[in-house]
Amino acid sequence: MCELRLVMESFAAELAALNRGPEDLVDMDDAMRQMQRPVAELDQNPESEQLVQELAREDIQFHLAILNASGNSLLRGKVLRFHLFNKPVNINLPRMSSGAQGRDLPLGGDSERRHYVFKCHRKIFDAVIARQPEMARTAMHEHLKEIINRNMVSMARRERSQTKLQCYAPLVRR
Repeated sequence: MCELRLVMESFAAELAALNRGPEDLVDMDDAMRQMQRPVAELDQNPESEQLVQELAREDIQFHLAILNASGNSLLRGKVLRFHLFNKPVNINLPRMSSGAQGRDLPLGGDSERRHYVFKCHRKIFDAVIARQPEMARTAMHEHLKEIINRNMVSMARRERSQTKLQCYAPLVRR
């Protein structure tokens, strides 16, 4: 599923650079502007679940704007269906720890991660504005590849910790 998402959304970004209209740029710009505030405010208030949810919502809006700008309704439908299938998988993934507090947050939970994601979106958006399809595809590919790699590391850590617990279970007295 991850590989298909990578290919389809990267292709959608390429098509967006070729097919986007003025209203698509407005939608992408809106999502970027709406993301910028929670990214900055989470630096000051990293425990705000409301800001985290707002950031996640705008992240989704940005990806939807790219899909819409692609001009390919079949591709859009397939990617959206994929996200519906992927959602239960993501819900079950442990969130990456934010560090000292040991609290887990979506989108990596730390300032560096949030700013990195925002910069990735900016790179995609700039390529779409400039009508540079290969750059848009490459930027989306890099962005999604990083997300996929983080999820794979997270799943491996979860599996390893469950395996350790199972190994020690017979030694624990009840």
